[in-house]
Amino acid sequence: MAAISLEKVEREAPELVDLYKKTALSLDKIQMRDHVARVCLVLDISASMSDLYDSGKIDELVKKVMALGLQFDDDGQVDCLAFGVHCYDVGSFGMTRGSDAQDYRNCVKTIRARHKLEGGTEYLKALNMLSQKYADSDQPVYVMFVTDGETQDASAVERKIKSMSNEPIFLQFMALGADYLPEINATAFDQQVPAAPSAKKGFFARLFGLDDQPASRPAPVARSHRAASSGFGFLMGLDEMEGRTVDNAGFFAVKDPAKVDDDLLYSMLMNEYPSWIPEAKKAGILR
Repeated sequence: MAAISLEKVEREAPELVDLYKKTALSLDKIQMRDHVARVCLVLDISASMSDLYDSGKIDELVKKVMALGLQFDDDGQVDCLAFGVHCYDVGSFGMTRGSDAQDYRNCVKTIRARHKLEGGTEYLKALNMLSQKYADSDQPVYVMFVTDGETQDASAVERKIKSMSNEPIFLQFMALGADYLPEINATAFDQQVPAAPSAKKGFFARLFGLDDQPASRPAPVARSHRAASSGFGFLMGLDEMEGRTVDNAGFFAVKDPAKVDDDLLYSMLMNEYPSWIPEAKKAGILR
């Protein structure tokens, strides 16, 4: 049984019914429909994210993550952190209008009302807050970490991710501005050739020179020396990062968080997390 019933979703948030059903199908495929976990959404509030917030695309992403939270969290809540140069605990968001929990529909509005967009992208601040918040959790914690730029002080971030491999926290990094699927899943999707390059505002889009029209099934982006020396290359290399108790992080990228195919998105969100669960249990990190 899902943490929150379909009937409850139909009654309190009918706009989530379709996404709820899609997440259910995705979890059924990997036999995780009965899985219980806390869900946390970490959102980049650096200045380069301005267009994504203003256009409503981050609101759409919050909606998609909320559907996953309804499957995993027995309270139907998604926690939210926002980070740029600093990091802030924004609170927990649910689907019920007028409840004690904050309404997920106002998540982005709440962030923008409390915090200005900042001139930096420091993953470390967010990772430290995640540890402070969840290191002692008696449930697994699934974190969706959304950013459109490379981190400052990559060496410190690498050390922190290694340290966090002993905590009940899985980090699913999702970059915005280009399409990248992990190589392991490349054969599952129709490969497409990107359109001719054009100028981009986002770091990842500039890095790969991809077009503005998102593909519903994007082709994998080849690794390159340029990518490997960048913040994007850092995220791409998480699977090969040594010195961790377990592999506690995954990465993919999409050009447009509002237009990405829902089935594809949920497949990518569940790409590595299911294998982390038994590994973390074997290592004594999870019960």
